[in-house]
Amino acid sequence: MSDGKRKKRKIDCEKPESHNTYDFIFELGDHVEHIIHGYNGIVAHRSQWLTGCNTYGIIPRDLDKDGAPKEHKVFDENQLIKLNDGLNSKEKTKPKETGGPEKLWPNVSR
Repeated sequence: MSDGKRKKRKIDCEKPESHNTYDFIFELGDHVEHIIHGYNGIVAHRSQWLTGCNTYGIIPRDLDKDGAPKEHKVFDENQLIKLNDGLNSKEKTKPKETGGPEKLWPNVSR
């Protein structure tokens, strides 16, 4: 029987060598594709697991048949390939000119 005292345990907070972490391959906003299913979309979130596996949440850019956004799916890093920079693209598109009254009546004072 114990004397009512608890033994103090030393907790080892160091990470084991077998669980080294490494950088993510894909950046948030990259356009990626699943190598088997062809499912593609934008990297919306990513996580790193204790087992050393990185996973990515992918949101497709297209809509379903009812016009609603499709649900995101999560894939392992080694199942994805990068298609392009997606939202991180350095090329910025010029805003579409919509016209407006200043184009139709340039001499009108306000």
